[in-house]
Amino acid sequence: MGLAICRKIVEHHKGAIYAEGHPGSGAVFHILLPQFPAS
Repeated sequence: MGLAICRKIVEHHKGAIYAEGHPGSGAVFHILLPQFPAS
């Protein structure tokens, strides 16, 4: 449930989230968010 909420928040901000699995050492989650110029 937690990752589903994170995904919705990230997508709302025009970003992306993905995971990479590493057998025997767990997973790495990547969150990418665009950088907008300050207004």
